[in-house]
Amino acid sequence: MQGGIENTPGSWDRHWSGTHDRYNRHHTDIWAALAPYVGEGLWVDLGCGPAAFWTHYDGRFVGVDSSRVGLQKAVSAVPHGIYIHADARNIPVPDEQFDGVMLSGLLDYFMDDWRPLLKEARRIGKRGAPIVFTLLHGFEGHVWDSKDRVAEKVGHAALTYEVVGNWRVCVV
Repeated sequence: MQGGIENTPGSWDRHWSGTHDRYNRHHTDIWAALAPYVGEGLWVDLGCGPAAFWTHYDGRFVGVDSSRVGLQKAVSAVPHGIYIHADARNIPVPDEQFDGVMLSGLLDYFMDDWRPLLKEARRIGKRGAPIVFTLLHGFEGHVWDSKDRVAEKVGHAALTYEVVGNWRVCVV
């Protein structure tokens, strides 16, 4: 359990049933930091929830989430997206489908082992596709105070790391 939420579809449905003004208030600043890395083509957001980041994006994207409630909110907020109800560690799409992969806030909920999520991100991203992710410094005691700490956890030395308030915006 991370952040008081079990990693089960039912717990995420309960979570996304509420309002998230505190959660959403940072998205404009975070999107400004992410935007230079989100290029043309088809993007996928693993653990998209209500797709709050994508309200600032006019391009094509696919949102993946295990919460039906989160996806219902995503469809309302960003109707031009395509949405898949699935576990982000096992997405029913062929290899190398996406020009970029985003994991916004998702890795914080899988602290024990990021490998399955990153492996799936690499599988579905086209060769050389950027993997963009955010981490919340201080969430559940997580310390993301340096680029080296994040690079070690991700297993990728060529990491872009930017601080946006308590958030860390990273690209591999």
